[in-house]
Amino acid sequence: MTASVDTNVIIALWDRDPAISAAAQQALDMALDRGSLVLSAPVFAELMAARGRTEAFLNKFCSDTGIGVEFDLDEEIWRLAGRAFQAYASR
Repeated sequence: MTASVDTNVIIALWDRDPAISAAAQQALDMALDRGSLVLSAPVFAELMAARGRTEAFLNKFCSDTGIGVEFDLDEEIWRLAGRAFQAYASR
């Protein structure tokens, strides 16, 4: 199974507060135990938004961690994302 990692999880992983970063690390480890990890193209773009983060930094981070990046997203992915967000907002 491939798990798509949200921006907030990576930001939490990089947090200076050990409690926050440890919780993110634990969640990623659990997901990785079930398969692989991937970032979507929008998440990759959001992660580049912080000052000092470069494309080279993110490429190295993904390479070092084994997290893939899915840059090719077709219509069905966006429709699925919309339905998932709709369900989240309803809750």
